[in-house]
Amino acid sequence: MTQPDDSANRSDLLAIYLRDHHAGSAAGLRLAMRARDTADGVAHTMLVGLVEEIADDQQQLESLMKVLNVQRSRLKNALAVVVERAARLKLNGRLLSRSPLSGIVELEALGSGVRAKRDLWSTLLIAAAHDRRIDRAVVKELHERASAQLASIDELHDAAVQTTFT
Repeated sequence: MTQPDDSANRSDLLAIYLRDHHAGSAAGLRLAMRARDTADGVAHTMLVGLVEEIADDQQQLESLMKVLNVQRSRLKNALAVVVERAARLKLNGRLLSRSPLSGIVELEALGSGVRAKRDLWSTLLIAAAHDRRIDRAVVKELHERASAQLASIDELHDAAVQTTFT
């Protein structure tokens, strides 16, 4: 792997990285909303809060992108939404209705997205050491929130697996 040779190159790489994560956040938010809308009971309540936090995380990312003068990519965002919608078409043992596996697989995908978001915040914590425009305290808080979100998703996943397979 080659190292960036100047700050302009690093800036371009950071812009690409942020655009990719922003597109992922669009798909992740849609997935979280779908999981919320199909859940009931405690899972629904937990997912309502999670959706609100994910939407706020996306706004925080957009604010940071604005500070760094990084424009969103409409193409990447559109492609991410298409991929998220296409993922709904996979078969879970039922052709026209949701399967108990649907919720499990959605939570696994949501967990993967939140892990990627946590990695984004980790990366930005490192980048903040070299770019004063990145508010390290805010990014650290977002990293901690992503870790808490992941713990909640893991809890929901374990409960769904328990209900489905025992």
